[in-house]
Amino acid sequence: MADHSTMQGLLSWLRKYNSPIMIAMHDQADPDAVGSAIALIHMIRYINPRIKVSVYKPDLSRLSRNLLLHLDYELPLVSEGDSHTTLILLDNPSIPSELDQVSRKIIIIDHHIKQEVNTQLLFDMRSQKVTSTSEIITQLYRIGKIPLNVESVKALLAGMIFDTRRFLYVNSELFDNISYLIRDYPETYKEILPLFTSKRPLVERIACIKATQRMKRVEIGKFQILLSHVSSFEAAAARSLIFLGGDLAVVVGRHTDSTRISFRAESDFVKATDISLGRDIIPLLLKEFGGSGGGHDGAAGYNNEVRMDLKAIFDFILMILTNLITNNEEHL
Repeated sequence: MADHSTMQGLLSWLRKYNSPIMIAMHDQADPDAVGSAIALIHMIRYINPRIKVSVYKPDLSRLSRNLLLHLDYELPLVSEGDSHTTLILLDNPSIPSELDQVSRKIIIIDHHIKQEVNTQLLFDMRSQKVTSTSEIITQLYRIGKIPLNVESVKALLAGMIFDTRRFLYVNSELFDNISYLIRDYPETYKEILPLFTSKRPLVERIACIKATQRMKRVEIGKFQILLSHVSSFEAAAARSLIFLGGDLAVVVGRHTDSTRISFRAESDFVKATDISLGRDIIPLLLKEFGGSGGGHDGAAGYNNEVRMDLKAIFDFILMILTNLITNNEEHL
């Protein structure tokens, strides 16, 4: 968790600030990103109604769209922002290139693996110790003694449920934050849970089936690396390949004018190899091809605004993995 003084500093700054703020989430923004945005917007408007808050043209996942429908909530969207607008990178480790101006004031609230930023941050609230960005926002509410509303509670719960894979990854602090959220809204957990337990739509299931049909298996050392490509739902497809038995899955989603890559790894693979997808794979992709991305040890995503060559992607990723796994085996 970001330290208490940094959180107090941000809250004090918000009370005095009097200019627009724009929130930028990662591509295919998931319920943790969107839930955090909903709660953060409510918090900012409560602290200082003079601040105009907007969200920079998000690309939303299916679950995030369902969350907005459930809450009957409309994000205050904008497609551009001038360099004087303060930018909050929320659940987002990297600055969108089109918003990366030297003069821009930037705040980061995130729980992914840290990436270098080439600008001085107003506030840096990045922590890998928490399970979700929603936890950081919840802590801001607690420290600032800011009243919650039912929308914010549901939004933050959704973020925690999603990023812990329905509480597969937990710690005592997580449950402490959940207890705080539902104290005055005990029915919210039961009401939000069906979003994550309903059957997946047919188009998503078909994408996972196609990923299996197109799958290429590569053995590096004792590990099974599964590679595939789809036109949509690459994250769901990557999770499916792990369920099939892969140690690491890479699924590329190629569109007319963009490319998305989803990585998933078994926890045993991460422990045995000391390979972190967010730390060891994504930065090399960014250096080689540009684009944006970030992630954790066992899950990561990469995005590029061009239609990339599939063979070039797979060859580069396999080269990285071969080097990392081979070097690890030599040191065992």
